[in-house]
Amino acid sequence: KDATWSLATLSLKPEDANILTYKMSDFSEEQKTALAGWYKHFTTKYPVVGKLREYEGWDFSEIEALSEHQTPFGAIAGAGAGAEGEEEEAGGGAAASGGGALPSGAVTLSSGDAVRITGIEDLEGKKGTLITYRADRGGFEVK
Repeated sequence: KDATWSLATLSLKPEDANILTYKMSDFSEEQKTALAGWYKHFTTKYPVVGKLREYEGWDFSEIEALSEHQTPFGAIAGAGAGAEGEEEEAGGGAAASGGGALPSGAVTLSSGDAVRITGIEDLEGKKGTLITYRADRGGFEVK
């Protein structure tokens, strides 16, 4: 069953599952923001492997654009995953030791954050998911 309507309207009613007769214009700005938050959550946590045939020809670009400014659920705002092109660079040691105030421009990375790899020729620009910081190797493990 599709949960798009339910996620946008924050409905737990069984009859709101699998509704495919709506248009984006049916949602309020608040509902579009809620849907964008869910979109960010799921696309950060799981790879997109396909789309429902029922959505062929639908335009979700407004929701995708709104999601660029969302923080995935369970993540710290401003840390790790960012908007397209703003993923944190893997390889630095930003806030790895924790504690104290962070210097200007520093970020806190968490397991599961989306990252873009830099500084490794064969992997330059590739996207991945942060697994952990490996102190013994002086860098991050990225999948």
